[in-house]
Amino acid sequence: MEAQNCPRYGTEQTLRALAFDQPKVTEAPVILIVLADREGWKLDNSTVENTFNDFVQSGKMQAEQKEWFAGVTQGLYGRDEMAAQAFANKNTGLFAMSLMYAATANGLESHPMDGFDHDGVRKEFNIPEKYWIPMLIAIGHLNPGTEIHPKGWRQSFDNIVLE
Repeated sequence: MEAQNCPRYGTEQTLRALAFDQPKVTEAPVILIVLADREGWKLDNSTVENTFNDFVQSGKMQAEQKEWFAGVTQGLYGRDEMAAQAFANKNTGLFAMSLMYAATANGLESHPMDGFDHDGVRKEFNIPEKYWIPMLIAIGHLNPGTEIHPKGWRQSFDNIVLE
């Protein structure tokens, strides 16, 4: 696929350079820049508004509870920067995992990448500060004859699970 220039955003070649020259960035037909919204818990966020409205329509909450709902979300996710970042990370990680499973279920392969210049990607693609960039995801079909080898080293159970 030839790099496409877009007046507002960078090119595939630029992203590949920012991803430490990983070939999959230009080989895969789709590269997603996954964003974690650190302000996604705020009441003026459309997802939060829609969630609250769904609760009201389903009878789980009353319209008068909106201020209480806003207070709960503030207390859980907006009490400090660390809570907002944790909220963004958890939700984005679950989304990314679900997206990768869906890709696999539809005959595609996916590969998450954390190895990239985060600040460079933010600048090149005009990503606002409210978003953290947890990963890039390459999605596509494997080239014929490509063999995926299992990762050579994995952490042991004892290194991952704390008792």
